[in-house]
Amino acid sequence: MQQGIHSNSKGNTGSAADANNADNRNESENISNSGSSEAEARELSWIDSYKDEFLKMHNEQENARQPQFIPTGLAPLDEALGGGLVRGLNVIVGVSSVGNTAIAMQMADQIAASGINVIVYSLEQFEDQLMAKSISRETALHAKRIGADVPGNAKSAKELRSGDYTLFTELQKMVVDAAVDTYSGYCNKLHFYESDGGKGTAHVRRTVDIHMRKTGRVPVVIVDSLQLMALHGRYGSGKQKVENTVHELWQLSRDLDTPVIAISSLYGQSHKDAVSMELFKEYGAIACCADVLIGMQIECIGCMDFDVQEAMARNPRSAELAILKNRYGNVSTPVRLDYYPAYNLFE
Repeated sequence: MQQGIHSNSKGNTGSAADANNADNRNESENISNSGSSEAEARELSWIDSYKDEFLKMHNEQENARQPQFIPTGLAPLDEALGGGLVRGLNVIVGVSSVGNTAIAMQMADQIAASGINVIVYSLEQFEDQLMAKSISRETALHAKRIGADVPGNAKSAKELRSGDYTLFTELQKMVVDAAVDTYSGYCNKLHFYESDGGKGTAHVRRTVDIHMRKTGRVPVVIVDSLQLMALHGRYGSGKQKVENTVHELWQLSRDLDTPVIAISSLYGQSHKDAVSMELFKEYGAIACCADVLIGMQIECIGCMDFDVQEAMARNPRSAELAILKNRYGNVSTPVRLDYYPAYNLFE
């Protein structure tokens, strides 16, 4: 009997010990959980603080920069690009006289008309030449709007710069005056820098920095042309200078989070050769760094019985924009546009 009592006593003692151990474990778990909760709370507090700071900084940046896509004003091209130009390096390539500069300046004007500042580095043409071409385009657009005959009433850039205004008909004067008024409405958003024999990418960056300090706005940057700007590079061969210039313009677009449009001429290529990625084997940086790569060419190039002279003589010409690369969207089928070279107009 006593043995039984003794046995029970041991059992009770064991139960008490187990209870104490359980209490200790629970207390340890509570302490651990409490510590974990405090750590989680601190982490969440840090995340919330970081998120608030990030959103504040993001909102400040959004107030100073452009939207995610910048429409070019050319609806078929904007649709093919998924909304417009990206905040990155956009390269337009094509052979001479196919309309590379004309389409870039039409984009510049339409971006400026939307209220966004545009810096144009022109190493091929002077400011007054580019302005005359823009006004010429506006004369063609205004003539179309009022139902007037375009060839008879719109004026080319050459006519605007060297023609005698007093000899224009009353309708021609009205068209020109309306074009000048339209251009005056957005030209204050355009900032031209002509070639003076020393404008490389470092000068572009300094100019953009000064512009941002003065205006508080990030501009779209256009460079015409990539090869001429590369001549001002400091190091390497001709090919290496082009590669360096491409990379520096790409870096500028990243640092400023803005579209940079570079025009690249395909020297040595024929109008009969279709634009493709194969052309960029020699200049890998263009294919690698470009976020968007647009190849300009005459429509139906490479087709059987294609006649270059006949295609170039058409008015309008049938231009084709091949989206060779689109880092943030699909590579679509080529975009077809009508090109009126006399008036620097794409439609």
